[in-house]
Amino acid sequence: IRQGLFIGCGDAATLLLHLALHDPRRVRQLVLLDATTSPHPTTLERLMSRIERYLPMGLPFKSKQKGFDARSFLQRIRCPVLVLSSATASSYLREEARILVDTLPTAWHLTVDQSQQEELQSLIDEFQQVPARCPQKNKQVSRVSAG
Repeated sequence: IRQGLFIGCGDAATLLLHLALHDPRRVRQLVLLDATTSPHPTTLERLMSRIERYLPMGLPFKSKQKGFDARSFLQRIRCPVLVLSSATASSYLREEARILVDTLPTAWHLTVDQSQQEELQSLIDEFQQVPARCPQKNKQVSRVSAG
């Protein structure tokens, strides 16, 4: 695959974020459904994240952790990203979606009902029309609202 649209759900979205960071030429667009920036954070990781938000310069406590945390690198992802939240998503997943939309330079956000697969498919087809070279985050694509 030379370049493509990748769709990830849940924790698999973390793998796609990793791919977009390490091999950006392969990723034309990303669609992330109920995505997280790091897989299954422990209580200690959540505590460290909370502490890092209040410390100056965000001291890197998480650098010694084994898992991948995309939050520090999201601004480097330049491809168009559609962040989808399901209507039944938990508050943690909604917060993760907010972090993704606020941090990614070219991200759009929508809340969808996963039971309506035809609508979801048409939404992804519509998102494929967003240009990969110079995506305009502020430009609205009918149902895809700017983040």
